[in-house]
Amino acid sequence: MDIKEFILKNVEKHPRDVVAVTMKHFKITRPAVHEHLDKLLKGGKVRKEGQRRGAKYFLVLGKTWKYDLSPALQEDQIWTETIKPEAKKYPENVISIMRYGATEMINNAIDHSEGTHVTIHFEEKDSTIIVWVCDDGVGIYNKIAKSKHLIDPREALLQLSKGKLTTDPSNHSGEGIFFTSRAFDKYSIISDELTYLRTNREQDWFIETRMNSIDKGTCIRMEIDKNSNRVLEEVFAAYVDPETHKFDKTNLFVKLSRLEEEQYISRSQAKRLLTGVEKFKKLLLDFRDVKTVGQAFVDEVFRVFKNQHPEIEIDYMNANSDVEFMLKRGIATAEG
Repeated sequence: MDIKEFILKNVEKHPRDVVAVTMKHFKITRPAVHEHLDKLLKGGKVRKEGQRRGAKYFLVLGKTWKYDLSPALQEDQIWTETIKPEAKKYPENVISIMRYGATEMINNAIDHSEGTHVTIHFEEKDSTIIVWVCDDGVGIYNKIAKSKHLIDPREALLQLSKGKLTTDPSNHSGEGIFFTSRAFDKYSIISDELTYLRTNREQDWFIETRMNSIDKGTCIRMEIDKNSNRVLEEVFAAYVDPETHKFDKTNLFVKLSRLEEEQYISRSQAKRLLTGVEKFKKLLLDFRDVKTVGQAFVDEVFRVFKNQHPEIEIDYMNANSDVEFMLKRGIATAEG
């Protein structure tokens, strides 16, 4: 067995220490192992997550396709040539979700990434289907931060979670990421040092700050159970007006308004949370994982913003007893 074959055989058992295991087995140096590992990475047989001591390696299963990005490239063309033939054995509701998510994310890469290539990867793992759409562009968080004049790229995560965010409003509605992230079981946006994960089993967003495996650009990871009973039309129905069919309701995850050094007490965090939401008629504030809020935060939401936008309905959920006390007190004060 040569070195590359040994790595491929052992990488699943040793994702964190396959380099050390190979060094010991062949009695060779770390750079020598990395020379073979780099060839496997470039050949698409192994993928890497993290950097340096935090790096993990995994076998690449499934199929991968790579396209040159150009304005002439069509997302439906890519779907037809890549994932569609692989997906035909699944239930129609799953195919519908896969098609919607894949074409929306490919279209984003074509129109927004400013990259040269887009890579599509499809794999089946146990009972799930995983679809990746990766580009080598400027990176979604940095592009949004620059376009919207945001100080911290993490603010882009908050704005993305609301929906209707786009850097090209004349050609895009900004709905693709919002609905795709709610249609799949799990949805991740990986760019630079930030990973943004939504899990629909818990209906929650998570942020991870770490060194990622992509040098530049953006990777979208979408995962769904092969026998999911989720229906795309029902995903849309939860956020659209039943009469006008307009996207007019959104969830605001309050915890995403906090940068790492902050607490949930400031008026500025409320303003950050409410930026751009005047496009909606109904706001549902989710206080999951929020331990407390301050009077200024509540006042900004339920008095200042509400007075400026009386037509917008505001409700909340997942508030603990301390948060609910502050909310009810602030609402009562605002209503006089």
